[in-house]
Amino acid sequence: MTSLMNIALTAGGLLTKYLNKFFVVSKEIITNGVITSVQNYRKLGSLLWIVIGVWFVIPIAVILKFNPNKA
Repeated sequence: MTSLMNIALTAGGLLTKYLNKFFVVSKEIITNGVITSVQNYRKLGSLLWIVIGVWFVIPIAVILKFNPNKA
């Protein structure tokens, strides 16, 4: 069980890494009164819905596929 949990955590980390590369979301950074990075939240809504979909669909699909109580 621990091994399966480690695989799931690693897969989750990789998926997060690649989603963050595709859907760039950044906040405004001010250093010494000068804006060094502007905010960009345009893709936040899309990212939110994709994450909700993925983290809902994958567990449901696994439960349906490996359900030991199939009729």
